[in-house]
This record gives sequence, structure tokens and C-alpha cells, in this order.
Amino acid sequence: MDQSFKSMKSVSPSELKERVETIKDVSQNDTEAYEVIRDRVTGEQYLHYAYLHINFTSEGEKEVFHHLLPLENDQVLDIIINGELYNYPENWQTPYLRSGPEGSLVWFDPTDLKEDQEEEKTALEIQKKLEEYKAKGNLDDDSLKKMLEEIENLWKK
Repeated sequence: MDQSFKSMKSVSPSELKERVETIKDVSQNDTEAYEVIRDRVTGEQYLHYAYLHINFTSEGEKEVFHHLLPLENDQVLDIIINGELYNYPENWQTPYLRSGPEGSLVWFDPTDLKEDQEEEKTALEIQKKLEEYKAKGNLDDDSLKKMLEEIENLWKK
């Protein structure tokens, strides 16, 4: 049980309950809460974000989701002393633990989403170039070569 959450693939609810303690409640309302927590075993600190989801398609069934963002000491001080708040999701740009199957927390890397979004954007730009080429109706070799160079440049961005 001396293992860091950072090296675990998933963290069970029982491990979480057994190992963490609240350092500071940061903010709370009816649907969400932020708190700084510490792993008693490793001393690592996290920003815990919990939010209540009400599923209206399932007769108003309520479910609480949990996210743990690893924090450096300077970040903890910013939160505790300066009142800085790392709002979810816009300020959660590094890997963090989030609710997963059977209540366990699993690692999620938001940078993967950014890469996917960039690739999708590039694909749309390529599609636009192809449509423009087709609409011009100019199918000579020079036009084709120019269009392919433009597409290649889009991938190099």
C-alpha cells in the first residue's frame, strides 16, 4: 500500500477513503465542491473536485463523480494562501484521476483530447482543400501538384 497513486492504473474507493485526508475545503455549492487533499502514505497532494450529476432520463437518479488533480507544493500554497482555484475542466491540463468503472478512479490525460482535436481540425482543412480543388474543375498536373503541396503543409503544422 506504499505505492503512489501516480504509479497505479486505478485507485479503488476503499484505498482512497483509507489513504486521503482533507487539508482544506476550497469551495462548495449544491452541485460541486473543491478541496485540497493529501495522501497519508506518500504525502502527495491533490485537488479533489466532486460534482453531482442528476440523470433526468433515469428518474432523477443522482451520481457523484470525483476527480483528483496532482498538485505541486507551489500550487497547494496558491490555493490555500492566495485563494487560487483550478477550475475544472479549463485548468486541468495535465493527467488526473477521474471516476471510472465500478467507482474506481482511473487516469485520464486531457492532452490526448487536444491532439485529437488538432488532427480533426487538420482533416477538415484538408477536406476543404479537396472540395475547392474539385469545385474549380481544373484537373491539370500543376493544379494537382499545388493542391497536394498545400495539403502536405497542413500536416506539417
